[in-house]
Amino acid sequence: MAEEKGTGGQETSEKMIKVDVVKFIQGLNKGQLISLGIMLATAIFLLGSVVLYLSQEKMVPLFREPLDAKTFIEIKDILQNRKVPFETERNNKILVPETQADDLRVEFEALDMTSKGKDGYTYLDQTNPLQAGETMMVIQRLRAKEANLARYLQQNPGIKNAYVSITPAKDSPFADEQQPAKASVMLELNKANRMSKSSVEGIQQYIANAIEGAKAEHVVITDQYHNLLSSSTPEDEDAALSQINLQIKNEMERKFIRKILNVVEPILGPGKAVAQVSLDVNFNKKKTVQKVYGGPDNEGEPLAQSTETKEELTNQNATGNPAGAGANVAQGSIPNNANGSSTTKRTATTNYLIDEKQTTVVEAPFEITRISVALNLDYREVENGEIASGFFSQLMGSSDAYEIQTEALSEEELTRIESLVKAAVGFVPKRDYFSINNFEFKPIISKRAAAQLRSGQLIERLKQWTPWIMQVVVFFAFILIATRMFKRFVVPILEQAQLEEPVTAPALPSGTPKTVAELESELDSELNDMVSPVEVTKAEIVRKRVLEFIKEEPDTACSLVRTWIMEEE
Repeated sequence: MAEEKGTGGQETSEKMIKVDVVKFIQGLNKGQLISLGIMLATAIFLLGSVVLYLSQEKMVPLFREPLDAKTFIEIKDILQNRKVPFETERNNKILVPETQADDLRVEFEALDMTSKGKDGYTYLDQTNPLQAGETMMVIQRLRAKEANLARYLQQNPGIKNAYVSITPAKDSPFADEQQPAKASVMLELNKANRMSKSSVEGIQQYIANAIEGAKAEHVVITDQYHNLLSSSTPEDEDAALSQINLQIKNEMERKFIRKILNVVEPILGPGKAVAQVSLDVNFNKKKTVQKVYGGPDNEGEPLAQSTETKEELTNQNATGNPAGAGANVAQGSIPNNANGSSTTKRTATTNYLIDEKQTTVVEAPFEITRISVALNLDYREVENGEIASGFFSQLMGSSDAYEIQTEALSEEELTRIESLVKAAVGFVPKRDYFSINNFEFKPIISKRAAAQLRSGQLIERLKQWTPWIMQVVVFFAFILIATRMFKRFVVPILEQAQLEEPVTAPALPSGTPKTVAELESELDSELNDMVSPVEVTKAEIVRKRVLEFIKEEPDTACSLVRTWIMEEE
């Protein structure tokens, strides 16, 4: 029962709403109906435009490479016959809905209706080696490699087109006449797209490895405006090494700065600290060879390895042999002189065993010899609880509506921050230098420069508010144009419709309107019944009665006046 009552109540309310709507429409005149129709048509048109805009599919290129004229026309005819929505761009490119792009691409590739020459090896397939010769085959190989490299580069979404030119290496039996292979690359980038340094270096490495005899420094990359994207590398090895060392030093300094800010900013807030780090780095490699000899044995004596003993015996006689030829003649046995002497000499050589230890130490490629840190801290912001005065002070100041005051950090806070930063960078007291300062980040400039700075800030804020201001201006302009169009086109229609309506006078209280003669007779009788003509004239009585009648029955009075005018005409 409750459900039936609820359903019946809903049906009754719906019927009442329908009746009210029908009565409202029936109560409108012709001009009001026209105005209502125009407004409904405008609303439906705007709603349909929004729905159509939101329901449009994203258009993507059917093929990234431009099509030749014949293939372009054939694909257009096929899409038109199938009633597939498409758009065309310059360089013979066709855009199709994203949901149908994959299926169409596969189908056209199966029909061999794709961009010609996107595969570099087609140059080799179309060349007969027997007719072309060795020189032409070398040129065709270069063209094939250039086309394949350009095709690879076009896979990057930020690159619209790419052109690669290769200069082959020059071989010579003389070393000073040899030249390495080189390559030039021109990238046609999409609008508002910038290649990162890592992307450019990656392209250099890829192209250098794809070309025989080329290095990354021999690959030059530019954009369509001939801006150099690749960094030139010095040919001198020492200069190149110095440049690499400088890059390593700068990267290390940036890492130290990030470490310092990661420690300080959570305490003071973003933008409240400025850090600079300077490193002294030694990039000289060192190789140290150290020899350590073994010590004595347990008794404190050196260890003996071997001992060599040598003994010599020498005899000396008192009388010598006779001089002359007789010395060479054999003599009889002569006994030794009892007065002769003999000498014995002994020599001992001992070889000791000595331990030898050799150590080779190779130090790191670079060594930090000194760290210099400069840290500047801004004052702390404190709210005083008072509302900021003035609209512009709130607009140009902080995001909240309270006034902000600044105060310096205490010595204890500075000491704690200093200890944290030193621990983060690995500070060595006798080697490194550290400086910390606390002052308000407020530029010391002249009044003129301060005024220019404020004007610049105002301009920046106006730039931020410009989109909103433009929307408001467009809205009021639309309202103004709509009002003028309404007055110019709709108001005349309403006035014409009002004039075309039949003029009917409402019935008088007596039921039938009175004639002029009857009204004049009534006025004469009233004049006779009232005071003497000397005090009140007929015109005054008529004026009084007319004013009273108009106040009591304004609609009836208007109808009477209209009826009198029509009778006179």
